[in-house]
Amino acid sequence: MGLRKERAILHIKERLINEAPREFAVMWGHHPAIGEPFLDDSCIVQTTAGRVKVMEFHRNGLWERGEFEFPLVPNRRTGQLEDITRIRPRETGSVDVVSFWDLKEGWYGLTNQRRRVGFGMAWDKRLFQCLWMWQVYGGHDDYPWYGRTYNVALEPFTSWPPAGVANAVNNGTALVLKPNEVVETDLVAVAYEAEGIQGIERDGTVRLA
Repeated sequence: MGLRKERAILHIKERLINEAPREFAVMWGHHPAIGEPFLDDSCIVQTTAGRVKVMEFHRNGLWERGEFEFPLVPNRRTGQLEDITRIRPRETGSVDVVSFWDLKEGWYGLTNQRRRVGFGMAWDKRLFQCLWMWQVYGGHDDYPWYGRTYNVALEPFTSWPPAGVANAVNNGTALVLKPNEVVETDLVAVAYEAEGIQGIERDGTVRLA
């Protein structure tokens, strides 16, 4: 990981090596989690997805399980279609794991529109083909947080679901490395000032709205 002078960009270079004499299946991803005081109900997520998948995860889930057209998903409590990319307040009392698919480009921005600042990432969408979103709006009321947490994590990943690599193998999303295969990639994480963005380039350049 590296920083460059006078630029709010974290450059990340990674290498994955299969040292085994046989194929090896993996799930490869990243888990940046964001909370208060940055996170509040003025925040929005922007990305270029086409589909949303909602995992059956917790009894306090807000969203219906299934696959839907991005970004509208049925709210389990109201039955209404709602924008899943708008951050809910802590008082919502929910927790969900969802993923975004059919990415036109590999990037996302999480923007606090009240503070006019944001955090985002960019990556190779051919490798990290989906974006997980862990939404904890005060609803993780059991072990290990007992209702104390208010956060989201936005996670570029090769595979789905979080339930384990065996499931990813079964659904065809696991990354399978050949014997002695080496995979290299780079990502960026950026901070920016804006009420919204149009994209983030792999060199960290933010396209402002």
